[in-house]
Amino acid sequence: MKRVGELGERGLIRRIVEHLPPAPEGELWAGDDAAVITAGSTRFVLTIDTLTDKLDFDLSRGFGGSGKDAGWKAMAANVSDIAAMGATPRHAVVSLSLPVETPVVVADDIAAGLAEAAARWRVGLAGGDVGTASEISITVALTGEVGVHGPVLRSGAAVGHALCVTGFLGGAAAGLRSQQASTGTEPAVHEARLRTRQLRPQARAEAGLALAGLATAMIDVSDGLAVDLSNLLDASGAGCEIDPAKIPVDPDLLMLAAEPRWEELDPLLLALTGGEDYELLFALEETGLRSAGAALRELEVRMTRIGTVVADGRRVGTEDLDHFRSLGWQHLQDR
Repeated sequence: MKRVGELGERGLIRRIVEHLPPAPEGELWAGDDAAVITAGSTRFVLTIDTLTDKLDFDLSRGFGGSGKDAGWKAMAANVSDIAAMGATPRHAVVSLSLPVETPVVVADDIAAGLAEAAARWRVGLAGGDVGTASEISITVALTGEVGVHGPVLRSGAAVGHALCVTGFLGGAAAGLRSQQASTGTEPAVHEARLRTRQLRPQARAEAGLALAGLATAMIDVSDGLAVDLSNLLDASGAGCEIDPAKIPVDPDLLMLAAEPRWEELDPLLLALTGGEDYELLFALEETGLRSAGAALRELEVRMTRIGTVVADGRRVGTEDLDHFRSLGWQHLQDR
């Protein structure tokens, strides 16, 4: 009997979608960062994500942050999906599953983290559900309001469009490595910043709104640049040429890799394959580069062009993008 681990996340999603009815005209039900839904004349986007103990955070072994961090991260991951659609996050409901032996203080901390993140991005935390489970999991469903420029999908990249990213990459994955290798001593400032990028990600909600109407395609970098770039290109039916020298590696990651005890750390590889940076990867026409750069500078958000959309082939320098994609994160993937 075939196991879901043999299919992987993408294969299982394709299989599930075969059972679903097609979306009505004007709606999008699967295949993007969020679904596009209509209610009367109003369009909005809807997303959902689950974070699970010992996978997305780890409260039992001490290096996965606190309950507050877990709650924050669960909300931030969903806000990032809304940002990638160029929409405004609005209302959330939460499902919290807990083993019966969970200390009440952990539940309190998760709720506090959710509320703190909701306040940061002005999300109305409308309620939800609690239940019993064998491990802690946090599921957030979030709506987003679509503006006048409409949602930005993954499927709009065309030949000749520039490929850009916000911020820096690889920091969250380096922060996880640092946490896992912690000796209990106080980390250096740059290493502490990397851990914060893992524990308290900053979704680019304002940047996503600024790029709506300029970006032709967009996705958030949650599973790693190689995986998410591949997903955008799959949706657009296109290829790419990426200059590895242009990929904005987190400066704190470069500092960490320069230390003797981290000499085996490859910063560029981590920037390509490490997940949970929650930056935005987007395509846009050459004529829109200046406007996009100016809009993001007003928000004090860095923008870097890393390559170009082409008709065929997917290359990162002289390497095939699929090589790096195979090293990136996918749920349900056998390793």
